[in-house]
Amino acid sequence: MPRLPLRRIAPTLACLPLAISTMSLFSCASSTPIYEDHNRAFEKTLLAQAQDAIARKVFPGCSLLVLDDDAIKAEIVAGAETYAKDAPAITAQHRFDLASLTKVVATTSLTMALIDRGKISLEDKVSRFFPEFSGGGKQHVTIRFLLAHCSGLPPYLQFWKNPKVKDFGSGLEEVLKAPLVYEPGKKWKYSDLGMIILAACLEKAGGAPFAKLCQTLVFDPLDMEETGFAPLPEGSVAVPTEVVGKELIQGVVHDENARAFGGVCGHAGLFSTARDLAKLARCLIDGGRYGQKQVFRNSTVARFTSRALIVPGSDRALGWGTPSGDSSSGSFFSERSVGHTGFTGTSIWIEMEQRLAIIILSNRVHPKRSPANRKGIHEFRKSVADLVIRQLRRQKLRHPRQKSFQSR
Repeated sequence: MPRLPLRRIAPTLACLPLAISTMSLFSCASSTPIYEDHNRAFEKTLLAQAQDAIARKVFPGCSLLVLDDDAIKAEIVAGAETYAKDAPAITAQHRFDLASLTKVVATTSLTMALIDRGKISLEDKVSRFFPEFSGGGKQHVTIRFLLAHCSGLPPYLQFWKNPKVKDFGSGLEEVLKAPLVYEPGKKWKYSDLGMIILAACLEKAGGAPFAKLCQTLVFDPLDMEETGFAPLPEGSVAVPTEVVGKELIQGVVHDENARAFGGVCGHAGLFSTARDLAKLARCLIDGGRYGQKQVFRNSTVARFTSRALIVPGSDRALGWGTPSGDSSSGSFFSERSVGHTGFTGTSIWIEMEQRLAIIILSNRVHPKRSPANRKGIHEFRKSVADLVIRQLRRQKLRHPRQKSFQSR
C-alpha cells in the first residue's frame, strides 16, 4: 500500500448537541456479553468534566465509556469534530484515530491469537521471520522483547522523511536496518519500531496481511464491527485530527510514519469507537471469553496482562502498560491493571481485579498538537479514572499509589 495523501472524508451525521448517549449498545439476547445499566447521575458528572475540558480546549470532542464487569455504567459523547461553530457533533458512531492503542487492540491481541494457534511463540527470534535482521545484537531480539519494549530498538525515527519510503514494504526495509541503541533485554524504551516489526512477523506467521488477520482472528470474534484500518467503510465518519498546512486530516491515520507506510501498521493506523473497545475490555476481564466464544486462552490473557518482569524497573506487561507513578490511570488502579494511551488523545485502562474498564477517545491534537493539550488530556484521564473508582468502588478504595516514576 503506497503513501497516503491527506484527504477529508465528508461527514454524513447530523449535528447534535452535547449529549449523554442513550442508544442501545448491544442486543437483549441472553448470550450477550455486555448489557446496559446506566447510572444517569454519574453520566451527568462525567459529561460536566468533558464539557469543562472542551471549554479549556483540551479537545473539541470526545467519547467516553465506563464498563463495570459486564455492564455499561456510563457512556457519554460530548463536543464536536472541531472547534468551528457549525462543526458536526460527536456521536457514538464516530470513529476515532486510536494512534498507539493500535499496539494493544490490534498487534498485541493478534499476537495472543496466533500464540493460541501455535503459529508463533514469545521466544521466537525476529530473525526467524526476517533473516536480514542481524548484527549488533539483533539476533537476540525475541517476540517477547518486542512486546515488552526491551528489544534495543530506538523509540522513534522519522521514516516519513526518508525518500526511499514509498509504501509498507520499503518502509519495513528501513525499519529492519535501524541499529539497536542498547543491548536487548537489559533495559526498556517504548518503541514504535518494535511494534512495526512485530506486525510484520505476525503477517509471516499467520500467512495473511496484518489487517486481514486482525479482522479474522480478533475483530470478527469480538463483534467489533466499527473497528478497522483505513479506508473506512462507506457511510462511516472519522473524527478529524490535526491540520497540516491548510489540510485537515480526517479518515487517514494521523501518525506520519504509518501514513507514509500506507496506513496499516503495528504501531498506529486503527480506527474504532468506545463501544467496540468495550468488547475487547470485556473479553480480557473475562479471561479471553466473549459470550459463548473463547477468543483467547485464559492462560494467554493472564500472561499478557501481568508485568513481564524482564527488565528491573520496567512496569510493562506484554504489549500493555501497567500503572506506575503519575499514570494516566489516576491514583487508585492496581498493579493488576493494564492500559495504554494514544497520541491523538485516546486511552483504555482495564482494572483486571475489580473488573472495570475506562475508555476515553478524543482528538486532542486538533487543530494542532501542543504541550498544553498534551498536559490537559493527561490530567483529564487521571481525573476521570479517580472519579470512576470513587463512584463505583467506594468500598474497595485503595490508598493512592505512590508516585515513583515519570509518566510517559
